[in-house]
Order: sequence, then structure tokens, then C-alpha cells
Amino acid sequence: MKNHKNLFITALFLHFTVALHASAATQQPSTPIRSPSPTPAIVTSFNGSLGVRYDNSTTPENLFQRVQESVVFGFTITPRGVVDLVGMVQTGSLYGKKWSTAIDLNDRSKDTLNTTLYFKQIFLQKRFKTFGMPASAQFGILGTTQRIGTKTFIGPVTALGTNSWTEGGRVSLQTHLGDLSVVGGSILDVNNANILTRDREMNYLEVQVSKKIFNALAVEASAGKYDGEAFFRGAAEYELTLVSEHIIRLAQEAFYSNQNLNYSTSASTDLGAFFDKNLTGRVNLDLRYSYLAPDSDFSGLRMNDLTLKGHVISTALYGKIDKAGRVNWFAAKDFLDIKRTQAGLIWNLKGGNKK
Repeated sequence: MKNHKNLFITALFLHFTVALHASAATQQPSTPIRSPSPTPAIVTSFNGSLGVRYDNSTTPENLFQRVQESVVFGFTITPRGVVDLVGMVQTGSLYGKKWSTAIDLNDRSKDTLNTTLYFKQIFLQKRFKTFGMPASAQFGILGTTQRIGTKTFIGPVTALGTNSWTEGGRVSLQTHLGDLSVVGGSILDVNNANILTRDREMNYLEVQVSKKIFNALAVEASAGKYDGEAFFRGAAEYELTLVSEHIIRLAQEAFYSNQNLNYSTSASTDLGAFFDKNLTGRVNLDLRYSYLAPDSDFSGLRMNDLTLKGHVISTALYGKIDKAGRVNWFAAKDFLDIKRTQAGLIWNLKGGNKK
């Protein structure tokens, strides 16, 4: 009887011990779970640049010796994810141009620090899906969607310049055959960047297809009309990887309009990384041969900065000064039918509350 009593007391003790431990475990303070920061009601992002350069250029019509400055500020504002308001303001009173002369070394009486900023682009953009495919619609003063050659300093010679504008609308669709876009509107009064005073006329239509064939090869093809004249454009970019995993980017462009064939062949590479991985992005090299027919007016609109008509060889060295790439340097030279030397500095900035 005594043994049964001892067993009963032992079992009762174990029962209370287990219950006590379970109770203590449930009372341990839990680590609070941090909830993600809520998406802002209005999402904003911006990027821009400040630049200064020395430019010495000789064309059949002009001789330039000048110090120029540029200011570029782009932004995107998205209220509650409904629609994007995209804009870009910059110096440069002409179509496709962003540099403004501060010091004219040929005629110092023309010296002026022109800080006027022009809305080169301002448009509404809506992203959606149709038949399960990503699509977008844009309306306003639009920028370009052409990308081949834009990763280099010298840039493409047949694509619409990144500092240019088209006043109208664009619809884009991503399909398994490639990215399709249709854009139409006005490219007129190209010497007047003031959106309030320039003339407008529905004179431009372009249909473009772009596709990445595989990781190293991308192509673009487009056709359209400008001022009643048909044009065709094709471009391809290939990234050649060497045994050392060093990449050389090759690009070929062609533009046909008004019975003129304009074209270019270019190569670019990260020269610093070829010698030392610690120099990646510090010294880049661009080389290009191009030909623009002297009477091909529209192709003169389809590039940034100086229109390099005739046979031209272009070279450029450029890179970042600080590790983050906020401050960059460049030096470039063009020769043959156009002779040009330029060198300068560009400070990049970006920010916003985009998650």
C-alpha cells in the first residue's frame, strides 16, 4: 500500500513539473515581427547630371571653340501605382542637344551662362496587360525607346537622340516574337525647345520591333514616315566575350531615307578591366566609323549633340572617377570630314522614395 502511495505522489509531482515548464515556455517574450514599410502613396524617383566641357569643332559651315555646360534632370512620379508621370528638363535650346555655350572663345562678347531648362520630355504612362502580355501606353512629349548603341559615350548615329522629343503617343507590347512599339506625332520646329511656343504638325510615324536573340545579341528594326518621306532603320549589337571573360561590344547601324544610306560600325570595351579588375569602369574605350549623307536631313535629327555628316571616325575615352560613379570624366576626338576635340567632367545624381 505504501508503494502505491509513493508511486501516486511521484506521478503527481512529475505532472506538475511538466505543466510548470510548459507554462514557463508559453510565457517567454516573443520577438516582434517587423512589418514591411508601407508603399508611399506617391512613389518618386529622379536622376540627372551636371556637366562642363571644352569643345573645339570644325565643320564645313562653322568653327567652334567654346566652354559649355549642361544640366539634365529626369523624374518619375507614380501616385498610388495608377499612372506614371515621366519628365525630363535640360539645357540646350535645339532638338537633341543638351550642351549650352557659356564661354565663346572665338567671340567673348557672346559669353553667357544660359541656365534655361526646357521640358524635352513630359508624358503620362500607363502599364497594363493585354492577352496576358505586358503592355504600356504613353501620351505627351515622348523620349526614344531605341537602345542599341546608347550604352557608349559616342552613342548611335541613326537612333532618335535621348535629348530629343516626339509630341504624340506610343503603344508598346512585349510578345514572344519581340518588343513591338508604334509611335506617332509631331517632330517640328526643331530649333525651338519651348513647348509653349513651337509649331506642331502630325508628320511622324514609326513602327519598331526589337528582340534579344540570345544573351549576347540584340536587334532593332523599324520603318516609318517623316514629312511624307519613308525611312527604314536596322541595328544590331553583339557582345563578344574573350577567353579572359573580357567583353567587346560590337554595333552595326543602317538608316535609309530619301535614297540615302547612312550607316555606322562601332566597337566599345572596358579598357581598364582588361588590365586590372580594380580598374573596372575607370577607363572605357569607344571606336566608331560612320557615314551620314550630307543631304539626309532626318538622320541629322536622329543623334545627340553635333551632327557628324560625311565620313567620320570617332574615338572616346571615359570613365568614373569615384567608386560609385557619381563623378565621371571623358575625352573624345572626331576626324576626317568633321574635326573635333572635346573633354570634360559629368556629375551624376539620383534619388527618390521608390522601394
